[in-house]
Amino acid sequence: KPVVLDITFKPDENLEQKLDEIFKKAENAIDSGIKSIILSDKNTDAENVAIPALLAVAGLHHYLIRNKKRNEIDILVETGEAREIMHFALLIGYGATAINP
Repeated sequence: KPVVLDITFKPDENLEQKLDEIFKKAENAIDSGIKSIILSDKNTDAENVAIPALLAVAGLHHYLIRNKKRNEIDILVETGEAREIMHFALLIGYGATAINP
């Protein structure tokens, strides 16, 4: 069963710290046996801003490479940002395994 990681944050939060928190949650999920991670901006609303999907995917991809865990996991993206073919191509090029627009 995949784990869903929320890639939204409150505007008064530190983006870098929020990304680090997401990356550590992903690593903990991998350590517990999870094979698929879904990065989702579904919770975007008046109080929560979406982290750009490309930033979240690329950041997680490289974080897992540095920690030698990238081969163990699929990164799936659930985002409203992907609308054009180029968006899909960039997300896949930066590490996404699949995209749910």
